[in-house]
Amino acid sequence: MLRLQLKAEAKRLVTSAKPSPLLMTLIYVGITLVISLLLTAILKLYISVDGYTDEIQSSMQDVVRSSDVASYDELVDEIYSDPVVKANIQKLVDSYISYLTNPVAVLLTLALMFISGILGIGFTVFSLNTTNGTSSFSDILGGFSFILRLILYWILTSIFVFLWSLLFVIPGIIASYRYRMALYLIIEHPEMSVLECIRESSRMMKGHKAELFIMDLSFIGWFLLTGLPYVGYAAQIWVMPYYEITNALYYRYLYGITHREYYGSPEVNAA
Repeated sequence: MLRLQLKAEAKRLVTSAKPSPLLMTLIYVGITLVISLLLTAILKLYISVDGYTDEIQSSMQDVVRSSDVASYDELVDEIYSDPVVKANIQKLVDSYISYLTNPVAVLLTLALMFISGILGIGFTVFSLNTTNGTSSFSDILGGFSFILRLILYWILTSIFVFLWSLLFVIPGIIASYRYRMALYLIIEHPEMSVLECIRESSRMMKGHKAELFIMDLSFIGWFLLTGLPYVGYAAQIWVMPYYEITNALYYRYLYGITHREYYGSPEVNAA
């Protein structure tokens, strides 16, 4: 079965490719953790969410314990008319307004989020290059070399998926699979416009969306494992390159059968 062969080849590459995908993942996770801590520090300078929410919750509980109203609606009205609850909610709202009206804080937040997104693209570049033996640690910065194309890609795919989602949830999900190969095309084919890459992805995925969906489902157990406390951090170092390289191999497989040429690994080519 193709899915099993792709995943087997991905496992082999995760453990044997040079430079090591596991080490690259460790570096990437470390960088994103630092970015996350910086974002948290910026938000805490302006928004004391935990403190305000604890006070609001405590005040609400006090109202509930002392209330003698007969209905739920009356209880809700009493809670939100309580002066202590109202004061704490106002403090929370004011802190958000203070943050949103500070251009330096907002720009720093957006910049860190943008850098995190570009580094995520860099990890995809590394995973894709791993499948043909051309990867390097510098790939993590690869997304910065085509930022404008990435921004246009994010905008266009978001619009297209949103428009399809207006019909219903399922068409939106199908659209997201239709455009899954566009990023790989953008990475490897700078001669193609972003819109051409999106259209080519749609052509490549014709008749293969369910196949890719099933492959994604086969990783659910791994994704659940990464969500566990403590164990999840260690599992993430394995799951991230395993999933990304499997997807990159699938792109190479699709590109091969839709362009009548193949430049992937021997194991997958045997499929």
